[in-house]
Amino acid sequence: MYQSRFTRSLEENPGARAVRTAVFMEEQGYKNEFDELDAVSVHLCLYDGDTGIACARAYPAGEGKYILGRVAVRKDYRGQRLGSRLVTEMEDYLRREGAAEIELSAQLHAMKMYAALGYAEVPGSLHDDEGQPHMTMTKRL
Repeated sequence: MYQSRFTRSLEENPGARAVRTAVFMEEQGYKNEFDELDAVSVHLCLYDGDTGIACARAYPAGEGKYILGRVAVRKDYRGQRLGSRLVTEMEDYLRREGAAEIELSAQLHAMKMYAALGYAEVPGSLHDDEGQPHMTMTKRL
């Protein structure tokens, strides 16, 4: 089975960088994938041996709120519910860190997965991220 690795820096989790590069930059065409938030985030990556196959990050946004993002699964590993596994594992981790609420910005095609995990759409929050429509969703833990 796949191994989970949580780190406090992207440099300690090279699989997460590789997954985000493959999915967001190479596959989806994003240009601004890595930013200053990586330095203050917890990074989760699922590994198949030494290969990163799926990842997510979360960072604190004050008063028990965290922002979850950069949830990505390599194309060859999709259809195995790894996105749901990432979100669930990150929620468990953040609860231990004192999180009471998680907010995320979902690509429209992923909203159904997040809704099935208990996230609710924030009405009127449709926005654009590098040409890709996203919807803000939240969940109380």
